[in-house]
Amino acid sequence: MINKLRSNLGSNYNSLQATLKLVNYHGLSGQAGYTWAHALDYETGLLPYLPQSFYNERAEYGNSDYDTRQVLSGYMSCAVPYGEDRSG
Repeated sequence: MINKLRSNLGSNYNSLQATLKLVNYHGLSGQAGYTWAHALDYETGLLPYLPQSFYNERAEYGNSDYDTRQVLSGYMSCAVPYGEDRSG
């Protein structure tokens, strides 16, 4: 038997992304982002391995090595008043 590896089996990524922005509300600005996702593939390639069966490569399809299901990120900033009139 000759072992062979190939990387043309493909991958699949689906996600729902939402962003909420706050722009200069009483000196406050910020943004929050949320992603709900799922990444599937046959082999990401970070950890090389041999397939379970050389006759059924599709049996390797599953969660990707970089699959991150939920991500919440954000930032907030505040304008500091300055000068005599305390305006920005």
